Amino acid sequence: GINYIDTSPYYGREESEKAIGAYLRDKPAARDRFFLASKLSYFGRHRQQQYRDLFESLPSEKQNAIVKRAQEIVEERSVGKPGVFFRYFPGQENELDWEYRIVAMQRDYGHRIDGNGKFRKYMFEILEDSFRRTGVDHYDVLFCPHGSPAPEQLEEPEMLATMEEMKKQGKCRYLAVSTHTAFDQVTRKAV
Repeated sequence: GINYIDTSPYYGREESEKAIGAYLRDKPAARDRFFLASKLSYFGRHRQQQYRDLFESLPSEKQNAIVKRAQEIVEERSVGKPGVFFRYFPGQENELDWEYRIVAMQRDYGHRIDGNGKFRKYMFEILEDSFRRTGVDHYDVLFCPHGSPAPEQLEEPEMLATMEEMKKQGKCRYLAVSTHTAFDQVTRKAV
């Protein structure tokens, strides 16, 4: 039988989690028969939006320099090449562009975004919303970030501390990361 279920708020626009919740309401004893994994899927978008807002506030010459540096990083790492970049959903290429703009911005602007206190609150909100949909009070495996396209995303200190806090509070048994792009680079960083 099935012993591992992987879900995410992204899957079916939250319908996957709702379906699991409906199943577990009908068969509550079934929860102990499988590992249940989910992801803090919206974390990356929230972080990316903060960087986008900052980017838009910069003068055009700084924006151009950031875009150029991001393109250089993608080229240096071969991120856009087959075998490194896997297209899972329409528009994923745009997210990749933005994530590497963030990488290019982190040195000069990261202190204004990362570790600012907003991520912790947002991460707990994402998790509690997920619990409401699935009807559980913990996950066996919790992924964050979901679909990380760059190893630098794993360096966000507030994300790491919040994940550890969630584990200590019993909201998850194991922590994990998922990636669609540059999996070798992200995996090395995670391990």
